[in-house]
Amino acid sequence: MEKLLPKSIEERKLLFNYGLFILFYNLFTFIIILLIGKLLNEEQFIILLMTLYIPVRIIIGGYHCKKVSTCLLLFSLIITITIIFYKLNFKNILFYWNIPIFILTLYSILNNKRNKIKNIALMIFVAEIILSFLNNIIGAASFYSVMLISIFYIANLIVKNNN
Repeated sequence: MEKLLPKSIEERKLLFNYGLFILFYNLFTFIIILLIGKLLNEEQFIILLMTLYIPVRIIIGGYHCKKVSTCLLLFSLIITITIIFYKLNFKNILFYWNIPIFILTLYSILNNKRNKIKNIALMIFVAEIILSFLNNIIGAASFYSVMLISIFYIANLIVKNNN
């Protein structure tokens, strides 16, 4: 652990402050997402979606905004649209359109450098694809989790390739 930490006290303070900022920012974001779920009367769906989405997205990665405020607004908007799609039962309409996106995401992840943790995330991602065939709230949350992960992952690839 000592090898990972900066040597100077000032750098350690900066690292600690950054860690606290990330912790509180993520907590704030999660509370905002829960409030959106509450306002749209979909608390169970949003908790399930976040439980499926967050761990895989953190490990696999994807597009990141340059500003924290942009990230919060964009993610809140995307989650709101996702809940609306769920409420309107768009899963059946979107499902077959997203199969090529899921395949492209899987192909891309498989072709990138992986470690044990990314392999576990990949297995969870594949399990979520399989669960998305269910016609219940778990299937819907799995489908939208995979869809969001795929969108952010592919967006990241497009941004990288354009730079």
